[in-house]
Amino acid sequence: MARRDVVTRAAIRPEVVSKIAHAARRDGDLPDETRLHEDLGLGTPVLRALALPFSRISLEHGGLAIAPDETEDLTTVGKSVDLVFERANGRG
Repeated sequence: MARRDVVTRAAIRPEVVSKIAHAARRDGDLPDETRLHEDLGLGTPVLRALALPFSRISLEHGGLAIAPDETEDLTTVGKSVDLVFERANGRG
């Protein structure tokens, strides 16, 4: 089986932040400490819906899909990036 390259967290982060910012109707970078519900006003339905764009990011890097059950419990931008980073590298 061929070894695939590991994608870095730094490479994944802008893609994930872009999807979160779009969902929150915000521009620019969001610090990892930004809280999804309290700071950005993202409720459970929106968090569950982020599973699709997060999965696309992961799958583009040869990783695993992400389920809505996994995204609905995310609390911060940093935890969102970590989830996609882990799945993009086939962990989870």
